[in-house]
Amino acid sequence: MHTDDSTSKKFPAEDFKKYLHLFLIDIIKLSSADNIQTFEEREAGYTHAMLNAYNYAFNDPLTDGLSPEIICGIHAQALAHQPNGHPGHLKNSPNFFTVGLAELRTPDGRIAQAINPNGSQQGFEEFLKFWFVDKQNPFHYIHFKPTKPSGQELFLYPFDSKRKKGLSVIFQQRQLLGVTSKTEDYSSNATGFNKLFASLLTNTEYKCFINILDNKLLPTSGNHLSIQKLMKKELKDLCNSYNEAVSKAGTNDEQILRIIVQHIKSFNQLHPFSDGNCRTFYILLNRLLAKHNLPLCLIIDPNRLEMLSTDEALEVVKKGQQDYLALMNNEIPSIVDTLNSTQLEIAVDPMELPAPPQAIDSFVAIIEENILSLKSNNDDQNSKIGTHIEPQFSFLHQLNSEQHHHERLMTKAKKLCGDNEHFMPLLNAIDKKDYSLALRKASSIVNLPLLKLILSYQEKLKIDVNIPSSNGYTALDWVMKSNSPKKDIEEATVMLRKFEALSSDEITSNLSITKANF
Repeated sequence: MHTDDSTSKKFPAEDFKKYLHLFLIDIIKLSSADNIQTFEEREAGYTHAMLNAYNYAFNDPLTDGLSPEIICGIHAQALAHQPNGHPGHLKNSPNFFTVGLAELRTPDGRIAQAINPNGSQQGFEEFLKFWFVDKQNPFHYIHFKPTKPSGQELFLYPFDSKRKKGLSVIFQQRQLLGVTSKTEDYSSNATGFNKLFASLLTNTEYKCFINILDNKLLPTSGNHLSIQKLMKKELKDLCNSYNEAVSKAGTNDEQILRIIVQHIKSFNQLHPFSDGNCRTFYILLNRLLAKHNLPLCLIIDPNRLEMLSTDEALEVVKKGQQDYLALMNNEIPSIVDTLNSTQLEIAVDPMELPAPPQAIDSFVAIIEENILSLKSNNDDQNSKIGTHIEPQFSFLHQLNSEQHHHERLMTKAKKLCGDNEHFMPLLNAIDKKDYSLALRKASSIVNLPLLKLILSYQEKLKIDVNIPSSNGYTALDWVMKSNSPKKDIEEATVMLRKFEALSSDEITSNLSITKANF
């Protein structure tokens, strides 16, 4: 969303990194003075873990589609600083998440704004249909807990008899002599149930919790392994559903965006991890957007992708994409909480990230690649999602500098080489900006990942792939004379040929032909 200079708040391009915290926190919390430092104080190492999770997610090309392994890998990185959150492992016991509706009212009918609302009545209706009605073996239940000790407690369970599917509502009342309980069964579209459900959802005298699994729903709940197996199966089913849907969508960007949002919602509602679900699926959301050359997203509150309707969640994501594009134009995004009855506007201030420079630079590279992919597509693609990309970003001018590409190549090469001293000559060549020498070093040992990396910067750093070493060998010569496996040699040769690499004999032959013609 680009606005006129007279109304937009611009910031210098060199300050761009000071706004990266918007990708890492619940932006809504800035309204209550929570910032990246507050997150860091609550969870030491939070920022670095989130950056690592982004970098992990974006390093996977998703060529084989989305999988539970990728999702667990993102979670492992995002929760690496919190061992009690079981990073990378699916939950082995039941858990729940809280729902607050934007339509909350007091008993006398006054609007009572929920703190950070993450649901709506329409969102609940979609939730019930997907997880209670259409689900073969449901495992969610809904708990309405009274805010007053004397209040009546309600539990909503799915039931599936031979004749019909629907919902069982258990009413419990705590009394001096114990708890009285009664159960009523409703079909999923019964007028009586709809009226009861709506009154519960919007009543401030109740708190609503979505629970996943308990003794009543899982006969073998004592076997923790069975819960993990169930979560893996459900996660795989959702991944397969996503992969199939985007495959059928082809190049329809609006449809792809809707599919992404629908499935991020379902992942959140599955709640497969004991902790860190929202942050994991927020990162996954941006990874899937980038995969389909769509703008990334600055979500005001990732929890809103839990219980809003798909249409409502779609609007949240689209607004987040507009805020992202504004940031790319060096504009401080105008972030407004439209679910708040007062249309709360959230102030955004620059902040330094408490994380190592290398992790920050790797994250900047993610944004660079997304912006460059957007620029390579025409405006028609982006107009479908209500966004507009400016012909030039001052941020991009900084990113496209030779020094920036040099630093990016060096950072990525170090990551591939690790602490192996065998690669020091190659890293030294990159450090001295002798990229042709670095290419020959990678070719001499036929290291495919390093070859691919260096060649990916061929145009940006103007790397001459045919400069020979002192013995006359070109990069292609080193590959062809290598003792590496035949398959690797063939792959490396194809890789180099794409960049018009020649052997020394071919160069000599070409020179002879040129002289003869002259």
